[in-house]
Amino acid sequence: MEGDFRVNRWLVQPLLNAIVSPDNISAQLEPKVMEVLVYLADHAGEVVSKGSLLQALWDDTFVTENAPTRCAAELRKIFQDDAAEPRFIQTITKKGCRVIASF
Repeated sequence: MEGDFRVNRWLVQPLLNAIVSPDNISAQLEPKVMEVLVYLADHAGEVVSKGSLLQALWDDTFVTENAPTRCAAELRKIFQDDAAEPRFIQTITKKGCRVIASF
């Protein structure tokens, strides 16, 4: 996705690495966390594997396989999402994750 976009009522500003809540509170994200969000948004509704994220976003860097999981956890925290009852990011056991929020 290019430019700003919305996830439910949240404003995502990739160029600023920021997400603005419905209450107009801005949160700064690490650049890689924003890249994960943008990648998931570009593949909304699709199950994205850890391998796909690692290849797309960390192909030239050595990181542990937990890097995408850590980023997804950070996004859940920002969006005040619950992994057990997701509204934004759903984990598919042994497969990956997908964005289930509306845009």
